[in-house]
Amino acid sequence: MTRSGGAAGLSFAACNSISSHMADRHTHPVSHAVPQAPGWSLLRLSALGRMGLAAGVVVLLWIATFAVIA
Repeated sequence: MTRSGGAAGLSFAACNSISSHMADRHTHPVSHAVPQAPGWSLLRLSALGRMGLAAGVVVLLWIATFAVIA
């Protein structure tokens, strides 16, 4: 729909009147959590750090594989 009117000829405000009323009915007090120090995450590692970690996991898997074979 466009702001000037949709297929039914309703204005943008008329189209969104249901959603705005629903938002008013469902409001409740919000208790925000206390911010904490972020934990460890793969997303915070650099590309080189992720590659190093992946290489370490691969090496450990190969060592485990050869330990089972031997």
